[in-house]
Amino acid sequence: MTTTPTDDQTSSVVAFRDARWKTRWLVVGLIVLLLWRSVSFVDREWLSQFPYWLLLIITGLAPQIFLLIFPIVTRNPHRRPTFGIPALTRCLIEFGIAIPVVIGTTVVLTAVNYLVAHFSPGSSLTPDAVKNMAASPNHMFVYLLLLFSFTFAPIAEELFYRGFLYNAFRARMPFVVAALAQCVLFGSGHFFGITHAGVAFVGGLLLTVLYEWRKTLITPILVHAGINFVSAVGTIFMMVAHANSPVMGIIGDPNDTECVIRQFAPNSAAEEADLQVGDIITSFNTEPIRDFPHLAETVRLYRPGDAIPVTINRSGSKFEVTVVLRRRGSP
Repeated sequence: MTTTPTDDQTSSVVAFRDARWKTRWLVVGLIVLLLWRSVSFVDREWLSQFPYWLLLIITGLAPQIFLLIFPIVTRNPHRRPTFGIPALTRCLIEFGIAIPVVIGTTVVLTAVNYLVAHFSPGSSLTPDAVKNMAASPNHMFVYLLLLFSFTFAPIAEELFYRGFLYNAFRARMPFVVAALAQCVLFGSGHFFGITHAGVAFVGGLLLTVLYEWRKTLITPILVHAGINFVSAVGTIFMMVAHANSPVMGIIGDPNDTECVIRQFAPNSAAEEADLQVGDIITSFNTEPIRDFPHLAETVRLYRPGDAIPVTINRSGSKFEVTVVLRRRGSP
């Protein structure tokens, strides 16, 4: 008599819950993660000598391909489950569960981000790398990167972290220890700063709980993809806002303890207002300015075309000029 796999059996195949890995493959996977993580500590100036596309392949695309393929090819050959396509009904059920989880997570992250910005002005859960992406002139590259972030990346990362690492740990240690260890590695793999790693750690816990509850990788993959999709949409909105944001047209050093004008951008509104290189901006529309990042943050609160009184210190003498803000990228 021919039998048809049940949803639970099919999801078990997808979830890798029947697979086992030898210790040596677990060690190899951890070593590769360590090497990948160590890239963030390499001197940026030294890395800049290599073509950007090469760095992208080495530090981005190649590791993600490894995350996808390694768990599949290193499974114990005596316990390799046969891959199957999950039943459409099961996929729809998991999709229905994923939607409210993604919405709830988005609401929580938005609220936390608001509180962080309110109690610590200038701080944000958004990594600087994402802000730099929003300011990048290479829009097509950013769009491709964002597309990759909610299509290929969630599948590869869930297969490796939940499907491989968590299951391998769970076979060797208590459930809670396995979950925490895997989430620490997941958080450290997102190395856009300690805040980003912390958010990823909490996200890893959520995805692990979903995996344990549903006994399938379908749900965490969908939730992971959904969260990344929302982030991608947010990044696109940041790109639009950045393109239409007001600017004074000055360049400063973020490490300066004062807001010193180091250079002028082309078509600079500040230069037209008779500001000079070396001037120290002390206030913007009567608000005291601490340093260049503080000025950039303050300028974003206004609109192109606004005429703003700016107080400067030039060689010990203070005086005020009026700067008419321009839209970024305007001729």
